[in-house]
Amino acid sequence: MIQLSKKSNKRAQVITEYSTMIICVIMGIVVMGPYVIRSWNAHVKGWEDSVQDSFSDQFPEDPPIIFDECTCEDFENVGCGLGQSIVQCSEGEMLQVRPCSPQSCIPGDGSSTARCVLDDSCCTWEDGLCGSDVKSGPPCPEGYIQKIGTCGTGTEYKCEPDPRCGFACQGSLDPNDEGKIYQKCPGDEENLNNSDTGWKAVSTGGCSNPRKCEFECLPPYVPSVGKFRCILEKCCCEL
Repeated sequence: MIQLSKKSNKRAQVITEYSTMIICVIMGIVVMGPYVIRSWNAHVKGWEDSVQDSFSDQFPEDPPIIFDECTCEDFENVGCGLGQSIVQCSEGEMLQVRPCSPQSCIPGDGSSTARCVLDDSCCTWEDGLCGSDVKSGPPCPEGYIQKIGTCGTGTEYKCEPDPRCGFACQGSLDPNDEGKIYQKCPGDEENLNNSDTGWKAVSTGGCSNPRKCEFECLPPYVPSVGKFRCILEKCCCEL
């Protein structure tokens, strides 16, 4: 009689248990497989129906937004070289704004409420040359400087008195004596040329024309020998 060892019995028992477990798993898959597949297909079908419904659903429309009508007046000049929060004009441009109602509304044509435009009244002035030495534009009288203005779309010129231009009477007169000892001849410090620019003393009523830079001595003062100052007239008496 053949007897199996304990070790062989234990190995046979393990094989039997594994076989039984595998058979149970296979049976479970065979039995439950259709239910799992059916459940998965149901979920997919639900998602598909939701997508189809999203194309056919009608959403309620929002009521239209009605804005107040924006009424704007004509543009008005404010000033040259100015700016606002939306625009900044250069020195040769005029800032124009137009009031709108209601305040801060946007015009229907999409335009702005402020703008910069070229304007001839907005000029940037620069110094030119003196007198008749100008290179362009009308000449100025002696003693005047030409001012050149870049004004919007063009150029303008004007003449202004300037101490840097023309000639000056040479020499010095005591301003404290003016009206007491002497007085300047009217207009003799204006429109000087390149000659006769030294101060010259003349007798009362002796102002000449076109001689410039003359001053007349007031009685009892008379011109000195060199005629560069006034001195007291000497009295010559006969014995």
